[in-house]
Amino acid sequence: MTKLGIIGHPLNIITHLQTAVQQHDICFSGYFSEDINNTVSDFSAMPEMKTAEKLIAESDAIIIAANNSEYFIFATAALKNAKHLFMPITLLNSVSEANKLIKLANEANVILKVFRQETVFADVFREIGINGSVWLIEMHHFTNFSGKNPSKNMFFNLMNNLDFILSLTHSNVASLKAAGLNMISDAPDIINARIDFDNGCSATLTCSNASLKEEHIVTLVQKDKIIHIDLVRENAMIWNITRQGDTSQTTVPGVNQFKKPESFSASLTGFVKLLNEKNRLIINPEDNFKSFMLAHRIMDKVNKTTSQTV
Repeated sequence: MTKLGIIGHPLNIITHLQTAVQQHDICFSGYFSEDINNTVSDFSAMPEMKTAEKLIAESDAIIIAANNSEYFIFATAALKNAKHLFMPITLLNSVSEANKLIKLANEANVILKVFRQETVFADVFREIGINGSVWLIEMHHFTNFSGKNPSKNMFFNLMNNLDFILSLTHSNVASLKAAGLNMISDAPDIINARIDFDNGCSATLTCSNASLKEEHIVTLVQKDKIIHIDLVRENAMIWNITRQGDTSQTTVPGVNQFKKPESFSASLTGFVKLLNEKNRLIINPEDNFKSFMLAHRIMDKVNKTTSQTV
């Protein structure tokens, strides 16, 4: 039986995992929290450990149930002790931290699964027939200004949209250009990036946190079709094009599933299922961080070129 330990706040994790734990021969080894209010004395199957070290030692896998970066040390401790790990991407502040986790997971040959709050659901591909190579991608994501941590908001805006772009291209980045502008805050409020991939695909991404209204539009160009998706108004338009110059137009209304994010519960359940699959495919730890690292590359370029309006 696989023993699962929780570091952080366990109650929400327990709610998500009750069914999965019962179905996959897994038990809770306990939990550790630095917050004295995070006690679960009413849940007898979840003993409290006095130290994170003791919990890690008595567990086969660790879930980090916290979003703040102070818990990063527990993620590294789990991997150093060859424990499988589930953690939110929000624990990380830098590419060097991501590389450290990747190195530790590879050395220990354990599962490292990172949860990211995605903005575009993968079923979009099946729904509108994106089943071939995409040669041109153009994305615009404009959100209303929020004075709270604009730099962090912009970073996650970039990362979530890059997740979608990378899921379409399946190729390495060949070249990258990016520029930004400080319009309202001290951090870049609008960023434009041009990404060229080894397979010939080009993507343009514009993100703004200083818009008067929300817009989230994607245009995809394939050899025989152009696809326009409006994620705010929840509709899509498809133009099918033939070599003879004939075109046909299809409207796909009510595409609210395009915005449906990967649920936290589904991601956790997927991690639990992997733990007991004897013939499981080894997950490449690097795959968890591709959009995170590319977003950092864009931010680095922008920070070098950003100009302040007068």
